[in-house]
Parts: sequence; C-alpha cells; structure tokens
Amino acid sequence: MTTPWHLEAESPIGRGTSARRYRLANGLGLITARDRSAPIVSLQTWYRVGSRHERPGATGMAHLFEHLMFGQTERLPPGEFDRVVERTGGESNAATWVDWTYYRLSLPARDLPLGVRLESERMRELVLEPGPIEAERDVVTNERRERVEDDVDGWLDEQLMAHAFTVHPYRWPTIGWMEDIRALTIADIRAFYRTWYAPNNATVVCVGDFDEAALLDLVATSYGAIPPATLPAPTE
Repeated sequence: MTTPWHLEAESPIGRGTSARRYRLANGLGLITARDRSAPIVSLQTWYRVGSRHERPGATGMAHLFEHLMFGQTERLPPGEFDRVVERTGGESNAATWVDWTYYRLSLPARDLPLGVRLESERMRELVLEPGPIEAERDVVTNERRERVEDDVDGWLDEQLMAHAFTVHPYRWPTIGWMEDIRALTIADIRAFYRTWYAPNNATVVCVGDFDEAALLDLVATSYGAIPPATLPAPTE
C-alpha cells in the first residue's frame, strides 16, 4: 500500500528513542517519538501563528483563539471538549506567544484515537458564534486587567517591548491592547481562523506509548481531507 506520508527526517533523541518528522500532501507536519515506559501519550498541535501575525488595530487575536479553540465544534456542544478529555483521566492546555500557538492533550494511550479526532475536528469545525465569542472576550479582558494593568511586572514588560520594537510586530503584547480586544469583529475572528488554522500551518507532535503505523493511518484519515489554506507572506 502506498503511504500518504513523506518521511523528512529521523533523529536520535536519547534512551534508544528517535524522533521522526513526516509530512502529508496537504502540508500537515507530524513528529513522532515512541516511549513505552508508561501507558500514556502527549499529543500537541503547534500552529505557526502568534501575535506577530496580527495587524495594528486587531491585536490579541491569536491569544483569543487560545480560548476559543476549547469551545463548540460542529460535533461537540459548548463545554464538551474538556468534559470528554477529563472523562478519560486526561487533561488539556494551550499557550500563545509571538510566533506560535500550541494545544496540548495528555491522555491514556488507549485514548489516542479520541485525541486525534478532537484535534482534527477543532482545526476545521470550530463554531464561532457571537455568544461564545463574547464570553471568551470577557475572560481575556479580565485576564489583561489582572496580568498587565494591575501588575507592575506585566506593565513594565509590555512597555519594554513597545519601546524596544518600534516597527516589528513584537512591539505589541501577545494578549493584545485592551481597545483592540474589545473591537475585534466576528468577521475578523472568522477570517483569522480560516487563514491560520489549516494543516499546512500546523505540526502535530505525538510522544509516548503508541504504534507508529497505526498513528500514521489515524492522522492521515483524520486530517488528510482538510484542504490547505493560502497563507499570508511572512511578517519580517
């Protein structure tokens, strides 16, 4: 059988383990590293989008998506993503920075197919409606008040970056300026999702106790039909 994957590299990482980097035809990257010392897996999805990919007047978008991506999909009602993961005994988290946003699931090895399904669904089937968006916007504005506006260290760090980078997009904070967070439109939010949350802008990383051939088939089946996006030119 012809494999849909292209093996790009294989590198030893110690303890008899190697990391392999694959790529699908639609641009999705996959990095695997098997470690069978415990019956668990860590599944991460890294998107090459962070605050540097935003534009003046619409800052904070990448960080807002860190929150929105745990919301409703076409198959999961609001709040069900976390409940499904927690029922396995697993946990989930995410982070955003200037160059990237990533999402992490830690699961029992037997539930790896569930994790892959959840991640592929929210890459292509996230429901972005006014109610959930406004709820998460409120969460983010409160987070900004707590971590920046009411915190000396946070405020100084923000001012340092704004003065050190006068042209480069590192000059605005990853959480965004308060006036921009409040002004983000639903149309802009949906356009950001269609642009950046695509297989050719993502790398899936799987580490732990799994069968590699089965994982390759699973990821190809779950992601292979998702079309790539037309990505904007890199920001200098």
